[in-house]
Amino acid sequence: SSDLQHFCRHPAEFFSRSLEARVPDVANEFFLHGHILCASAELAPLGEVEAERWFGLAARVVLEACRREGRLIAQAARPTPQGARAVVTPAVADGGALLRYCPQKGKKAPKEEMSLRDIDPVQFQIIIRGNSTPLETLDQKMAYMRVHPGALYLNQQSAYFVEELDMTARIAWVVPKNPRDLDYYTECREHSQLVLAGGGKARAAELNREVAERHGTPVVRCGAVTVHWRMYGFRKKAKQDHHIIDQVDLSLPPIEYPSQAVWMDLPGGILQPIAQAGHSVDRGGLHALEHAMIALAPMCCDLDAGELSCQHTRRDSDPNRYLLLLYEGQKGGAGTAPKVFGMWERLLERAVRLIEECPCEAGCPNCIVVPHCGEYNHGLDKAAALKIGRALGLALRPPSPPRRALPGAAALQGVAGPGGSQGGPSGLAALGIGPPAAAEPAPAGAPSGVAASPSAAGEPGGGSADGALTAVAQAMVWRKSDPGAPNSQAASPVPAAPASVAAPRRAGVFAARLNRAGVAAAAGGARGCF
Repeated sequence: SSDLQHFCRHPAEFFSRSLEARVPDVANEFFLHGHILCASAELAPLGEVEAERWFGLAARVVLEACRREGRLIAQAARPTPQGARAVVTPAVADGGALLRYCPQKGKKAPKEEMSLRDIDPVQFQIIIRGNSTPLETLDQKMAYMRVHPGALYLNQQSAYFVEELDMTARIAWVVPKNPRDLDYYTECREHSQLVLAGGGKARAAELNREVAERHGTPVVRCGAVTVHWRMYGFRKKAKQDHHIIDQVDLSLPPIEYPSQAVWMDLPGGILQPIAQAGHSVDRGGLHALEHAMIALAPMCCDLDAGELSCQHTRRDSDPNRYLLLLYEGQKGGAGTAPKVFGMWERLLERAVRLIEECPCEAGCPNCIVVPHCGEYNHGLDKAAALKIGRALGLALRPPSPPRRALPGAAALQGVAGPGGSQGGPSGLAALGIGPPAAAEPAPAGAPSGVAASPSAAGEPGGGSADGALTAVAQAMVWRKSDPGAPNSQAASPVPAAPASVAAPRRAGVFAARLNRAGVAAAAGGARGCF
């Protein structure tokens, strides 16, 4: 994963980190709803002032919502009989209205409705047709993605076909299937669109001064958003080669919920040149950069990577598709957006560094590929993400020139020229690892099996990297066998062997050893091409 690769490259950061202190966001209304109902049922009556002291000011909104639902009713204070001692409870002593839980027909007790794994109040059960024991319970969004009608659902190495998703009873009816008889799998087609609300926090991004003078200072914002998520169908894909067998459209009701987000509006002077160069800015570069930021967010902020999401499925009609944006995937948010807002520049810099240090060409799971992408990591553009990072002044090094066919070829010019016709130890003499330049044939004492090689005989492939390494290996064999060679170890001569059989095999062994030991780096950086 990306965070593991980061620690492998920078181990000092792993040992300098402090312990995590995970604290839930108690201001989340979805989180408070179940807790207040449980408190009112167990500590009846529950006073308004008492609830605010325990759960904060956000309890007022939740208490009012529970009263509108009819699950909490106001209780009038009973008069104390004459001569009797009044019983003063904490709720009565604090003053304010007294609220009591009111059981409703068809509703479970509050402690049975709450889930220990999810704060979403909408939960779906997965039940086998003809059975009554649920296999699993999923929240609304995961139920749409995994147990939609026609889906193949996997649970503990068993496969099930989803026949029906009952929206009223919140039950997904499935039937068992033999996994060996199924030659396809299903993946959902979804789309999420964000609507930014007013207010929130805003500050100027702390970036390079030259970037601010050239393009203007980007602004980082944190505030409330409304997430519109919709699943509009699914695909059937073959297990063997993953080609699309069929596409099915669905009409499931959309899911809309409030959340929190952090975003930065990049200047057009940064994005326009990248788009003019032929790169995909929104679905390619920004999307890849957001993936890297999500993967590294746990190392900069006290959160889990699964709590954050981004605009995976950008469409041309989305008004915010050119924003670098991260939002909380849970309903109501988990309180991670303010943490990301405070560490935005540091997180962005680490993401650019991760992408730059990864040796892959087009992206891999070590940099920009994440497992829970709504677009299944299609369309990612690593080059565009790097260009955005360099335009913001966050890259470690400037763009590297195009690779030559053989780095360090000037130093090995006499070893393996074009076509291998100039194969000889003259170029090795400049490196100090071969015989004198004037000696065209192998020197006296050199093994006869090493005197000839494909690169020296003009065979095909003599001018390639393999031919250069073969010549280097031959020179190392000569130096080890010749006591008069520079820095030689006066070892016993290598036994002679037929040139047609032993020389290529022996040279290949020495070439592999040279590559591992880094000896080829002495030839002007030639190691990078082998």
